Amino acid sequence: MSVVAAGSGRDQGRDQVKSWWMAGLAALGVALAGCGSSESCKDACNKLVSCNLSSSGFSCDASCGSPDSTCAQCVNSDSCADITSGKCASSCPDATFTPK
Repeated sequence: MSVVAAGSGRDQGRDQVKSWWMAGLAALGVALAGCGSSESCKDACNKLVSCNLSSSGFSCDASCGSPDSTCAQCVNSDSCADITSGKCASSCPDATFTPK
């Protein structure tokens, strides 16, 4: 005969729900981290180099301002293929990105 402490099943259920909530919050945090892409032009230039793209009309200054920072945000959040296909054209009206 086994003896089960009163409330132990309920405590176990609470712990499981708490685990699910924590996992959900962690997943949400990871998802939201991608939403606020960097506006750093230096980061964008590093990404362009890693994509083997050259740019003209775009500043690589670490402390760039608008409209370059808006362009940098698009570059930093998109894939190399998206950048090459012109997905950032509206965010980067003065810049061109071409394969090296």
